[in-house]
Amino acid sequence: MNVWKPIALCSTTAFVALIGIQVASAASNSGSQPTLTGPCYDQPHMAAAKGFIEQALGELDKAEHNKGGWRERAIAAEKKAHEEINAGCAFANAH
Repeated sequence: MNVWKPIALCSTTAFVALIGIQVASAASNSGSQPTLTGPCYDQPHMAAAKGFIEQALGELDKAEHNKGGWRERAIAAEKKAHEEINAGCAFANAH
């Protein structure tokens, strides 16, 4: 197995975790609430995390070049994180 694959996976996971930490910090520091629609309608922290991931995807889409494939991998990981947040919200809503 290529040594770069685990490094890419770990760095992407760390990036998503960092976004989550920033979301939690921003949500606790700001008085405004995110728009709660979709599967995360009653889960403000998950909705905020979803919003930051959408913002990050927008920035990645604007980035120049593919950075040796890393930009493309980051976009795929962010899309997967978005799907996982929706699945987690849907699960929580059903239970």
